[in-house]
Amino acid sequence: MPDSRTKIPDPTKLKLWLMSAGRCQYQVCNEILWQDALTLAKLNKAHIAHIHGVEPTAARHDPTMNAAQINDFGNLMLMCYTHHRMIDHERKDDPEHSSPALRAMKKAHEDRIKLVTGFKEDSKSEILRYGKAIGEGQPVITMGEVYQAMKPRYRETENGVSICLVSQMARSYDEAFWSSETAHLRQCLNQQLRERIRLGQVTHLSVFAIAPQPLLILLGHLISGMVPTEVHQRIKRTETWGWLSGSIADFDFIIKRPDRFDGPPALVLSLSGSIESARITRCFDGQPPSIWEITIPNPNTDFLLHRHQLDRFCVVIRELLDEIKIRHGHDSELHVFPAAPLSVNVELGRQHKDTADLPMVIYNEDPADRCFKRALTITLRQA
Repeated sequence: MPDSRTKIPDPTKLKLWLMSAGRCQYQVCNEILWQDALTLAKLNKAHIAHIHGVEPTAARHDPTMNAAQINDFGNLMLMCYTHHRMIDHERKDDPEHSSPALRAMKKAHEDRIKLVTGFKEDSKSEILRYGKAIGEGQPVITMGEVYQAMKPRYRETENGVSICLVSQMARSYDEAFWSSETAHLRQCLNQQLRERIRLGQVTHLSVFAIAPQPLLILLGHLISGMVPTEVHQRIKRTETWGWLSGSIADFDFIIKRPDRFDGPPALVLSLSGSIESARITRCFDGQPPSIWEITIPNPNTDFLLHRHQLDRFCVVIRELLDEIKIRHGHDSELHVFPAAPLSVNVELGRQHKDTADLPMVIYNEDPADRCFKRALTITLRQA
């Protein structure tokens, strides 16, 4: 059979360039093929590779294929020189370069390009990362994890907004800690986000946060009402930020109401762990509190796996905040004791309406002595 590479129809070549976005289709390569990486000069360094080779001695040659089939779009891949040579010469007999493997690479690359180029303007979201840093200032929440969790949305800016805690090495939390962290969080949001939202530069937020629970509640409170927001959760089971697919049909939260309503209202989130009532009561010197509790049948650190569970929490907490205010009156303070996943804390803050709900006094279980102590108070939002 004569060499038919030069007979690839121009429409097929154009389709190949378009469907690959001008990048190498070899897995994880993605090299730009229309520009020199060093000089940035515009040029064509693409190679059109055949999955089933043209000549009888070529890699993966299929004698049953005619010239039209060999030069069909489905048998062609756009590649850089290195990977074209690898699949046709140096490593042509490797199982990872079999025809099914190459077709899978081609399909994965083209599907990714179709997904990315299919985003509309309103699919953009600004990333907001908040929490501790580890190592040499590296974020706990990597951008790779963020990009995977955000799909099908894509980033508004390259790195988004990143806010780290001031006291990275704190092991116990005193009044000075909460005061400095609160002021720092407010300042960063004002400087890095509020003005951009006012100017219409940010229309959606994707939130990824790891911090002490009172600060997560405060974060949610401060970003409430800014723009539409999606709060993400790190799943311990998979060690990723992506929700699991599917749902739990019979899942719901359990609400335990107090027997009496004459004490100061205390809201307990017994979700990632159980909190005994005695631990709550000892935080009140005078009248015993009226304890309201949101829980699940088996509180644990990895119960929150599906997006609809967080959506359900938002409905439950919104209704419960209204009920507590009606029962205890508008002049009360709501004392909050959280043992809950990251995203639940942020959503509690987002669902709390500062002009309508009771002020919240947030407690934190101090790791130094395992006792709940007042951390911060959320009243009217301070700009």
